[in-house]
Formats: sequence, structure tokens, C-alpha cells
Amino acid sequence: MEKKVKKFKEGLQISYYEFSKDIVCVEVYQHGKNMGQFCSDVSYFEEWDETDLLQLTETHIKQVKNAKIPSNKNRKKIAQYELEYYNHFDDMFCVNVYKDDTQIGAFCSDRYSFEEWMEEEGALLSVIESQIE
Repeated sequence: MEKKVKKFKEGLQISYYEFSKDIVCVEVYQHGKNMGQFCSDVSYFEEWDETDLLQLTETHIKQVKNAKIPSNKNRKKIAQYELEYYNHFDDMFCVNVYKDDTQIGAFCSDRYSFEEWMEEEGALLSVIESQIE
């Protein structure tokens, strides 16, 4: 899947692409500003209609704007990165990525994909590096 662009209301835009045969990533932009990305299983993504995508995009922006260090955070070191991850709500995990104590990225993912990545360090590293490019 090539990167595809979808424009919503009020300067809200997404670009989505196939990260792998099983994962789709969505880049979120608000008034031209990159607001980070979230990724999901392809099967979930294919079920979402325009309303679902808009709702997920708006939720992602709220999470980014309201990002505070949550009390239920966990940390994991992988390669040169340190991850701070937390369960944002039942089916969504958010991850803050740090390198040398400086935050260099953040993204959210559905629980199923996140749990799979946590089991396979190589897959997790690949997702992290794709999100911070």
C-alpha cells in the first residue's frame, strides 16, 4: 500500500501506509503540524469507516496535547532507546520514546499489536524506528 492521504475538517489530515503485511500506520497532521502516529492491525484498519478514522485521529491529537507522565507508566530499554509506555484506555497503549534522556517521539497503538511487539524485541525496535523517522 502506498502512502495515502485523507483530509478531514479544520486542517486535520492523515497519511496512512502499510508498515508490514499485518500493520498499518497512520501519521496525523493538524494545520500542517505533525502530531505523531499510531499503528494498528490491518484487519482492524480495514473495518474502520471515515467516522471511525476521524474519531481515532481526534483521540490521538487529544492524547498528544494532554500528554503528561501517567502514574501507571512502565519503562523498557531497547537498543539505544528508552520507552515509557502506558495503557491509555482498555484497548490502547501509548509509548513515549527517549534517547539520551530526550523525548524523540511518541505513538499509540491498539493493545493487540502492542502486546505482540513487546513479545518480539526486533519487531518492537522496527516499529520504534519507523515512528521516529
